[in-house]
Amino acid sequence: MPRSGGDGQRGTEAAPLSPPHGPVAADVSPLDFLCLHLYPRTGKQREDLETLAGFAAVGKPVVIEETFPLQCSMASFAGFIEATRPHAAGWLGFYWGKTIEELGAGTNSPADALTKQWLEFFQAQKPRVSQTAPPATLTPPRTNHGPGAEHR
Repeated sequence: MPRSGGDGQRGTEAAPLSPPHGPVAADVSPLDFLCLHLYPRTGKQREDLETLAGFAAVGKPVVIEETFPLQCSMASFAGFIEATRPHAAGWLGFYWGKTIEELGAGTNSPADALTKQWLEFFQAQKPRVSQTAPPATLTPPRTNHGPGAEHR
């Protein structure tokens, strides 16, 4: 479903689209970028990367807007993030509200330990990601939308 972010760019959720089983089925021409949820799976990284490549093939920047190592190890997750760099314009994850310190001092549950590792991974990636040029498919944000925008 199309949606607009606070910066005026319009993106879409991945649900109506269909890679890797076929081409993107929706008209994405009015959108500035695409978003999808992509959770890497042990033994299925090739399929997961094909899904991403299918979205990127339409020529719009793709943001992996939700990802987490639910079905793989942290090492596999790190490899997955690295392998997505040619097609992903960025990565986001769901934040549960606990700091790294709170996760380390908490119950030491497997969920807290994994979330702590995931947050530490993204913190460690920040310097590298912020210095990496975005994929060539990025287009400048539009400043005028809608009918008659060319006359504003």
